[in-house]
Amino acid sequence: YAEALATGEQRLQELVGFIARIAELAKLPPPEKSPLTLDEFLREMVARHRLQFHEQGVNLRYNPIAAGITIAADRFQLGRVLENILKNESIEQPSGGEIVISIEESARGIELVIADNGTPIAPERQAQLFIPFFTTKAGGQGLGLLLCREILEAHGFSFSLQTEPDG
Repeated sequence: YAEALATGEQRLQELVGFIARIAELAKLPPPEKSPLTLDEFLREMVARHRLQFHEQGVNLRYNPIAAGITIAADRFQLGRVLENILKNESIEQPSGGEIVISIEESARGIELVIADNGTPIAPERQAQLFIPFFTTKAGGQGLGLLLCREILEAHGFSFSLQTEPDG
């Protein structure tokens, strides 16, 4: 047993090293920030994805509560974040579901809110969502939300995930 455990430990260390080398190669470049009008950006993103959601029986809607807000952000990277989140949302939505994107101003500042009426995420699953390679999707890689977190942190943006009883 000792020999088998030692071999297993050695193999695990090799795998950890391999993943670390891949992560170093695939390091995200720093954001190239420029002025980005959120309202215009979100209208474009929703228009790009609305048909796909409609075909799944899901209503994707943008609710411009606060318009005219400009931020400094990398348009491409922020687009990847929104696409990854929407991709995750589309998997979880039942037919007849709705996803609403809105910009809100609060005491904390400007907030981009993406809300849906899908099935609530179980607390034990929430804790695993940002763990590399954790996925619940067939064919998923478990890297999308990790990429989202890295991009948002590189921009200096905070983020949170909340699940309400109604989804």
